[in-house]
Amino acid sequence: TEIYTLSLHDALPILVINLNLSNNSNLFWLPKELILFNNCNLKRKINFNLSKDSNLLLCENIIFGRTSMKEEFEKGYFSDFWNINIDKKLIHTEAINTGLFEKKYLNSFSTLNYNSAVATIIIVGNKFLNKVKNLHETLTNNENTTSNYSNWDNKLIVRLLSKDSYNLKFAIDKILSYFFEGSKIPKVWNI
Repeated sequence: TEIYTLSLHDALPILVINLNLSNNSNLFWLPKELILFNNCNLKRKINFNLSKDSNLLLCENIIFGRTSMKEEFEKGYFSDFWNINIDKKLIHTEAINTGLFEKKYLNSFSTLNYNSAVATIIIVGNKFLNKVKNLHETLTNNENTTSNYSNWDNKLIVRLLSKDSYNLKFAIDKILSYFFEGSKIPKVWNI
């Protein structure tokens, strides 16, 4: 998905997605990367509503500009809000609200630390949580990509930061391959 320039006079596009899982169902939310171009303007809200016997594997990655084409992100507006509920009880919230975001904020150590690609993987449900034991062996930590995870309250969260989408995709591919084991990763993720 690519989010292009909109005039400040244009109405703010609002994308609301509601996903409901019940009866021992599985959801693999693995969209292609969201690329934010200069002067982008988007507000998005995603609600994941699961039953206690359902499983969710969510992987969202956001790219600030398209570095492979030498297109740098300078400024834009992006608001992203996710809720994950199990049996109507909120178990996790993710929120990014940039206001009018500028490149200088990407360079801050407390945000992206000069990186232009970020990913979050969230896993809920026993189908995948039972496989967390050796996950640390699949994480990428080098000069291009940093990743780490935490596992608590019956959920797993993996965070990745990378210099560009190319390196980020390789790091994500390793993690997804770990959870899919002998199965094939969806073709949308083939590098």
